[in-house]
Amino acid sequence: MKEILLSDNLSVKKLENGLTVMLQELRYSPVAAVCLAYRAGPLWETSSTRGLSHFCEHMMFKGSAKFGPGAYWQMIQRNGGTANAYTSRDITVYYSTVPKAGLSDILALEADRMQNCRMTVEDVKSETGVILKEALLTDRDDPAGTLDSLL
Repeated sequence: MKEILLSDNLSVKKLENGLTVMLQELRYSPVAAVCLAYRAGPLWETSSTRGLSHFCEHMMFKGSAKFGPGAYWQMIQRNGGTANAYTSRDITVYYSTVPKAGLSDILALEADRMQNCRMTVEDVKSETGVILKEALLTDRDDPAGTLDSLL
């Protein structure tokens, strides 16, 4: 594991499995933030996989092997935190902020859902409809979105 120290409290580690971890410790902060960024988005998709990154972003909130449907949001609420995700042209990002005491909960949940995402037929149908509506609204209301989808 190679570590690069960028400042007194910010380091980057490349794990043996290829995952890059950036860690910034702010001991005075009462909260912990987790941000997972993947090189996934329309830039990396082909015509046959168009929309897959955005679809997967939505499905990550449907549960996993250890954590059932709704468990993610229940854990965030139980810890008084916030969370969201987005897919842009070349990256898909998942982020959450919770009080420090909830950090181990967030890390356990993220580790499981990123490896064992639950996808039922019902969830796939439901999210496909949601994503199609989002795409229509984005392309129609946002010239940049229209341009992005054409590129």
